[in-house]
Amino acid sequence: MARSSGVDVIGLPGILKRNKAYLSRVGIEVERELQVAAERTVNRAREKVPVDTGNLRANIRVERPREYQRVVHTGEAEYAPYVEFGTGPHFPPIAPLRRWAYHKLGDERAAYAIARAIARAGTEAQPFMRPSFQEEAPRLKVRLREIAKRVSGR
Repeated sequence: MARSSGVDVIGLPGILKRNKAYLSRVGIEVERELQVAAERTVNRAREKVPVDTGNLRANIRVERPREYQRVVHTGEAEYAPYVEFGTGPHFPPIAPLRRWAYHKLGDERAAYAIARAIARAGTEAQPFMRPSFQEEAPRLKVRLREIAKRVSGR
């Protein structure tokens, strides 16, 4: 007959239950901090983004794809990367430029001169997402460290 040995820890179910409840509260705190940081990033990006029609600003939002993750993005504004990072020289589509020139300059014919300038030099970056994230990231790091210290008892 095989012999077995083991150790029974008296009160283990209670310890695990309390630990699970504590970790759940910590998880809730981390989720809250992530959401606050993401919302602050959205607000900063909305303040920094260059505005023409307001479409890009209106599309900056936060989503929670899964637990402990937040994504701040520009939604349906496909042109957001060109604003954020600028472009190299290219000949842009004329229709949007004509609308922009009419709206901003009162003369849609100016679009052709603008298109030629973009074809020569590209467009300058107008960062709004990266600086917003870079401003918030250190604050979030500090808040998450505080939670970690509280959990670890250090």
